[in-house]
Amino acid sequence: RYFGNLVKKLNLDEVNLILYCDHGMSFGRFINAEQGKEIERIVGNDLKVFIHPNVYLKDPDKKDKVARDIVLESEIDFAFYRENPHRVVGYFDQGKMITINIIYLINSFVKCFS
Repeated sequence: RYFGNLVKKLNLDEVNLILYCDHGMSFGRFINAEQGKEIERIVGNDLKVFIHPNVYLKDPDKKDKVARDIVLESEIDFAFYRENPHRVVGYFDQGKMITINIIYLINSFVKCFS
């Protein structure tokens, strides 16, 4: 309900809205073998495990660099990670984007106007 009310107030010509959900994001081990090799090459010793499409790192503090490197050094178009419970950061060939958890944004919006 709150999301619908928020959307009605937005100028949709100026907003790029991405809905993101991280539930069920592992698809097992049916990966493109070449892509797996690329991930291993790029991430190197920092790789804990690669379960398509997720990359698990031994040191999660390196996630920003690894996401950027994956996009710059492979044919993968977009790599993103959760920076904190409220923000997702993504890299693509044109640069970097930051998204805010929509529930957090709506709750903040509602609190401001309640």
